[in-house]
Amino acid sequence: MSRHVTKTALIGLAVITALSGCATSTAEPKPTTAVAVTDFVTPIEPAWTIDVDLVGKPISQNGYVASYVAAADGALNVVAWDAATGVEVWRDVAAVGATTQGVVVDLGGLKSGEKSFVTYLSPIVGDDSGWSELVIAEIGSGVSTSISNNMVWATQRPAACADDIAVCFTGFLEAADDADRANFRIDPKVGTIVADTDVVMPARARMLSDRLFSTNARSPDGVEELGYSADGAVAWQLPYSDIFAEGYSSDGGWNWDLFRSDEVLVGSGSYFDRARLDIGERVIDLTQTQTVGLDPASGDSLWSLDATSDCPASSIGPELIDDVLPLCRYNSGTMTYALRADGINFETIYADVDIDLLGMDPLSGEVEWTLALGSTSTESGASAIFFETGSVIRAVNVAGAVSLVNALTGDVTDLPDGAIFACGQHRDGFEALQHSSGDVVAYGAGHDGFPCTSDLAAIEGTAYSPGALRMGGLETGENTFVIGGASGLSSYTLLD
Repeated sequence: MSRHVTKTALIGLAVITALSGCATSTAEPKPTTAVAVTDFVTPIEPAWTIDVDLVGKPISQNGYVASYVAAADGALNVVAWDAATGVEVWRDVAAVGATTQGVVVDLGGLKSGEKSFVTYLSPIVGDDSGWSELVIAEIGSGVSTSISNNMVWATQRPAACADDIAVCFTGFLEAADDADRANFRIDPKVGTIVADTDVVMPARARMLSDRLFSTNARSPDGVEELGYSADGAVAWQLPYSDIFAEGYSSDGGWNWDLFRSDEVLVGSGSYFDRARLDIGERVIDLTQTQTVGLDPASGDSLWSLDATSDCPASSIGPELIDDVLPLCRYNSGTMTYALRADGINFETIYADVDIDLLGMDPLSGEVEWTLALGSTSTESGASAIFFETGSVIRAVNVAGAVSLVNALTGDVTDLPDGAIFACGQHRDGFEALQHSSGDVVAYGAGHDGFPCTSDLAAIEGTAYSPGALRMGGLETGENTFVIGGASGLSSYTLLD
């Protein structure tokens, strides 16, 4: 794999919209000093750095850090390190499986009882058929759970189940390869792969997030439907165009990880132009997206917002949401992506993009505040480099000037002099054989982080500010973070 970093357009890109049935008058946020307490100036040097070529996002459990990496021989490996020292504890060869190439190759993790595990697929030596072994290994030792009949063809990589009790994946078992694709689960304490009777879906359906799926039927011969599984049954299954607009499809991307509760499921979808499939490129109208709020029990639409989606300025972890969900509204703009000359990776071109940052109530869909970002914003995607958004306080280009913005309130603060931020840049895809087609393709490999200025320019060295570490780091312990970048994986400890 190449270490060159470049923005890669992914099939699973989630562009989001919804019906404008709840238009409201919104307040414009006022500049404030409320966010000025975060330290974006003091440089913190790493406690340790590992020279490693990361693939996907690292995970942290029980005092260890683990991630996929691209090995020197081009193979995909799983590696675990001691979070305190950076010492490598173990590694194993891994496989990408039969997942859609746009889905980022992120390592799955699970806590079961007193133990913490990573789960992945491991190739069979000398066998290029595409079948692989399902592995569940203790993160601290690499010792694998003994699994009977563990040969699988996974169309969705193994990860923690919706109930966080077991590992789940979608695909086929070699022991019953003539059966339809299905969902499976395995409890590490038991070691037997069984049908997942908690989450069920029709044959050949695509899992979108935990319990949500889309069916495989497409026009003109059929109708794609969105469905939800609960208590071992399909709770509801509705035409995709009844939830989103006509012509929308999960083939155009989705994001059902925006917000969920017992009252509402919030997700996004976008229009998909099937005519573009035959010419090697696709032009996406960024305004043809929708964000919707659905009743989990019935699938009924509770609200929708046209031309809205997540974007770098609005992206936020569910654990950080407090009554307000940030979104971006695209007033205009297109994104064109096509295969580059290498025939593997994609290139993207953005044009005429104009964006507003919104704060909305995920239960009602009411827009609480609006912040105009404008056409020169870094959130337009026109730049291959972006600010990280792992904290509520983040750097955002507001109408041509970078400021500190609270993504939950819309409050804006001037930048301090000498601010150090965390930036990201998408990696080239991880190149591997796609067994379903026989072609070598580039799988989503995530992005590299690096310290940067407010102009998105890289800062020489590896020192981050405390605020930047919260923006872009993975917390491995109290006031301790790791960040993966082109220089490898580094660990930092804050002084406060």
